[in-house]
Amino acid sequence: MIRLLIAIIFISLFGCSTKSIFQESYGCCDDNLFYNVIDNNIGDKPDLHTMVYFNNYTDTVFPSENILKFNNLSCLCVYGLDNRLHDNLKLSHIPQKLIIDTNKLNTLNKIKVLELGWFDLSVFPNELLCLKNLKSLLLDCCLQDSIPKGICNLPNIEVLTFRLNNISDVPPWLTEIKKLRVIDLGNNTLKHIPLVLAKCDSLQIINLANQEGYFVNGIENYDLPVNRISYLNEISQLENLLTKENIVRVIIEVHNANAKKEIKKYLKEKGLDKKIRIMVRRMFYS
Repeated sequence: MIRLLIAIIFISLFGCSTKSIFQESYGCCDDNLFYNVIDNNIGDKPDLHTMVYFNNYTDTVFPSENILKFNNLSCLCVYGLDNRLHDNLKLSHIPQKLIIDTNKLNTLNKIKVLELGWFDLSVFPNELLCLKNLKSLLLDCCLQDSIPKGICNLPNIEVLTFRLNNISDVPPWLTEIKKLRVIDLGNNTLKHIPLVLAKCDSLQIINLANQEGYFVNGIENYDLPVNRISYLNEISQLENLLTKENIVRVIIEVHNANAKKEIKKYLKEKGLDKKIRIMVRRMFYS
């Protein structure tokens, strides 16, 4: 819990970079469309909005009456925290739990992209499974320690992101999600490349990079969830993943440029370097 709370503070300061990587996979290529910020000012034509973003969501029930005024939503993004960094590095409140009203949620059955961030979804709300048209589900910073099995009951799901959670393993049943194209597991607690990813025949894009986090004088700052995968030690597993015909891009993160150079050299010899994106941790010095 403490790790995730600190992660929320950090992401507020340094922002999110995952959307830029996976934006087209979300089905939204224009930031201005994807982030239609309304700040409780709906206007007189809510039916014209198909993509909306709610920040500082404080209603305990989801979806709220404010959300239900949008009858034609295909993309809904809801964040539960005022994402400001306080001087004392403490949150004004911990992530809230949501009470999901299935009857109300059923009226939003056109939704294809749902993003819930900075909520306590440590117990996955199965009520979300009524959204049968859902193609993209983003549950970043939601205090999750596992990928919920219920997702298998979303027949059209193609994109899953669980960034900034506490997931340490990927279950074998992930192969049951037959349409899965994109998975983002950045900033979790993985110690090895999940072998099941190579068995998901529809999977095209995989993110394992720790995109939130930085160093001060060579020391990692803040206790964020971090995937600690030694890619040099697991180069054969990485090669096996990249040889899969369906794989288009794998994003990883290493701690120094020498590791990046060595991995790129090895993969180039195998003809696989075009499929990999290697990020080097950001270094800041005080």
